[in-house]
Amino acid sequence: LALGSQSSLFAKNPHPIISYRIHVDAADLSGLAVEMHLRGAGDTVRIAMASHPEYDDRYWRYVENLTAESVGTPVQVIREEDALWRVIAPPGDLTVKYRIRFPQQTTPTRAAYRPFLSKGGGLIGDVHSLMYLVGATSSPARVTLDLPAGWAIASGLELTKDPQTFVASSVELLLDSPIVVGQFRRWDFAVNGVKHQVIYLPETATIPFDTAAFVAGIQKLVTEAFNIFGKPPYR
Repeated sequence: LALGSQSSLFAKNPHPIISYRIHVDAADLSGLAVEMHLRGAGDTVRIAMASHPEYDDRYWRYVENLTAESVGTPVQVIREEDALWRVIAPPGDLTVKYRIRFPQQTTPTRAAYRPFLSKGGGLIGDVHSLMYLVGATSSPARVTLDLPAGWAIASGLELTKDPQTFVASSVELLLDSPIVVGQFRRWDFAVNGVKHQVIYLPETATIPFDTAAFVAGIQKLVTEAFNIFGKPPYR
């Protein structure tokens, strides 16, 4: 994967070109809007919404206003199953648009993996936000974020020259990569020359804690993992 080069990511690649744009509106934090752009996918495609293999949140239940268009012209979208849609369009570029409405929190605390948005930021992306092209989960993909002013982005995805755009070597990896956005705090450390970042997004009712001890504890865990397993499986 060529860092900082979106064009090289897709060069000489027989797979469809897949990209996403996630839009967060500061005036409406009840959900987010997604545009999925496909090129070279054929004239009839199937798109689906995955469920987490462990948590099974079934976020396809919160999909709203699903439409598709080809070169600005609306095309037919047929829902075949709960989490599966068929789009009939002429060959060429295809854009799928939809909104994810986040379910209301019904418990005192929110599960750490579950997406949310607040005035200070949130957790978005992965299987809770993004659909995929059936049969093309091994295709490379990129995602661009449109966020409120002053919000930063933290993700395990690869950076590009555009600070709002990230790339993944496969759609499958993209669906397994949540993204933290907002006004968060960040700490950096390195172990054996490998850089790490700790991202913490505080909320309004946050209880103060010893951040130095928190980060030091994570660094110790990383150090011991390196001692046991050797070279890490990430850069």
